[in-house]
Amino acid sequence: MALHLINLQFDYTRQVTERSRTNIVSHIFTGEGSMRISPLQKLDLILDGYIRREQIPNVTVFNRPLIKASISWRFSKGTVYLECNNIFNIEEYRRETVTSYRVVSTVNHLRGRQFIGGIRMSF
Repeated sequence: MALHLINLQFDYTRQVTERSRTNIVSHIFTGEGSMRISPLQKLDLILDGYIRREQIPNVTVFNRPLIKASISWRFSKGTVYLECNNIFNIEEYRRETVTSYRVVSTVNHLRGRQFIGGIRMSF
């Protein structure tokens, strides 16, 4: 099995803000990655992923990892492919802000799991 490419990128930010003689600490973690495996010369298996977590005082953001998988077979005039977006069928991202008086939630709705397939032609 030939492994062509692994690309991982992680970012962690720790921020300390001084406000009224107290320190406010925030943490933000983001991770992205992709992996391409070619078990045969014309066959490619690709996985892409994304995750984010924020811990800011009174604000929490977390999403389950978004993962996309695709398989493609190249031939002389094109490529046959099949993709699955959002493998874990994640339906939303949530951000909550908590204050003394209220809780504010922001929800971003996602499309859920999708399957896409087809033929890409080259001339």
